[in-house]
Amino acid sequence: MLAEGVPGAGVLRRLGADRRGATAVEFALVAPVLLAMLFGGIEAGRYLWFAAALDHAVGAAARCAEVEGGACATPEGLAEDMKATLARLAVDAPLPKGALKTGEAPCGTEIRVGLPYPALLPGLGPAMPALFATACIRHAA
Repeated sequence: MLAEGVPGAGVLRRLGADRRGATAVEFALVAPVLLAMLFGGIEAGRYLWFAAALDHAVGAAARCAEVEGGACATPEGLAEDMKATLARLAVDAPLPKGALKTGEAPCGTEIRVGLPYPALLPGLGPAMPALFATACIRHAA
C-alpha cells in the first residue's frame, strides 16, 4: 500500500480504481485468438472444397477417357478436362506440368494428381498438406 505522504499516491490510486477501457483491453487479448479461429475455419473449408473439387475433376476425367476416348485418352487431354472441371467448380488451382501421372494398375490405368494447396493467407500454403486424388480408367473387356 502506498503511504499517504508519497507524492502521486492519489493519482496511482485513482488510476488503479479506474475501470474505463477494461473492455478494450479484454478485446485486445481475445481478438487475435478469435481472428485466428475465424480465418483458420475459412482456410479449412477452402481446403476441403479444393480437395473435393480435385477428386471430382480426376473422376470426371477418368469417365471422359472411358466413355469418349479420343481427346481424353491422352495425358494432355486428361489435364485439359481436369482444368475445365476445376474451372466449372470455381477452383482456381493451377495444374503444373508433372502434377498428373498415369500408370498401369489392377483396375486399368490409374490417374494420380498431386497439387500444392493455394492458401489465401500468406505463409499458410506450405503448412497445409498437399492435395491428392486418384481415379482409374477401366479398359473395356
